[in-house]
Amino acid sequence: MSSPEILVLDDFSPVSDKALEVAGIWAHALKLQLAALHICADDAACEAAKVHMRDRSLKMAAPGLAKAFARTGNLMKEIRSCYIHEHPFMLVFGTHGIHGIRQVLFGAHSTHIVEETACPALLVQQQTTARLPARWLILNNTPWDAHAVHRLGSIMKSASSDVGLLHIGLNMEALTDEDHTSLEATGNLFRDAGVQVHAEGSVRKGFGAGLSHQVYEHLGQGGYDLLVLSRHIYPILGKAAYEADCEALINNPAGIPVLFV
Repeated sequence: MSSPEILVLDDFSPVSDKALEVAGIWAHALKLQLAALHICADDAACEAAKVHMRDRSLKMAAPGLAKAFARTGNLMKEIRSCYIHEHPFMLVFGTHGIHGIRQVLFGAHSTHIVEETACPALLVQQQTTARLPARWLILNNTPWDAHAVHRLGSIMKSASSDVGLLHIGLNMEALTDEDHTSLEATGNLFRDAGVQVHAEGSVRKGFGAGLSHQVYEHLGQGGYDLLVLSRHIYPILGKAAYEADCEALINNPAGIPVLFV
């Protein structure tokens, strides 16, 4: 790879049009090249697919594609192969938003893409606003380490953003000393990386629906237009609860994009 790039996973659907448009805006802001990957039904369709990807990138107000990959074969295998060889700075792909995580772009493979790749992954919906987010909300209920914080900081260098760090306490009464300690420690990690965050706390309002409804409520009340999650699972609630919350947050009705780091 000659220079860092944003890789868009593209199935030529309307939500992929939006993913390509949003990726172009991020690529311009971060001074990165734009590349796209499409999985074809057969080899004969590959060359036409490459031309179509380049034409669409111009129509979507995105910079011209530096690379257009069109491949046949197993979906996850080809995505993984392209990721390994290209080492993209960021992945961007779309979700259909109304049928749950197993109906997002590329079927049930979206969570696998996030789990099996190491670079940041931005998920958008068709109704996502095509602009660089101005208010970012980072969720502190999943663990953050210095490496993940550094990666997020490298993304934010070219973005003039207001950043909130949200921790939701699980005891439904008030944040505990442990909650405050976690919030302060993560805030210090971000500040050490050059990312100025303001800490925000909330408490769990009830059981049964996970934390997603409270996070979404906080997004709306704070006017945030990007949600940032780490790839780590909730240390208390476990993987199943984390995936259930991710399903609701990724497919939130406002179309707020979600960035996994």
